[in-house]
Amino acid sequence: MCIHRMKVVHRDLKGANCLVNKQWTVKICDFGLSREILGVIMWELCTLNKPWEGVPPERVVYAIANEGSRLEIPEGPLGRLISGTDCWAEPEERPSCEDILSRLLDCEYSLC
Repeated sequence: MCIHRMKVVHRDLKGANCLVNKQWTVKICDFGLSREILGVIMWELCTLNKPWEGVPPERVVYAIANEGSRLEIPEGPLGRLISGTDCWAEPEERPSCEDILSRLLDCEYSLC
């Protein structure tokens, strides 16, 4: 939400680009590829896997941009959050970070 408030869109937000220190302070890094790869951090949180593991990066970019490829959305509350909020829609159609955070909190409460 912090970088979105500064009008910055990362477009490659994933676990590998989130650095966390011992105090749980998160730093976002690697803005260089942000125009090439779509973010899949929610998918990573759901599956605890690396997206497109073993597939060359250029093949991933091509498949997303030209073939409309997407990772398979897992079942469960977080999977419904991904599909229900159109997190993988075109960037201008995606929900705000505030909206996603609110829905994550709703999801957390539904698991209790």
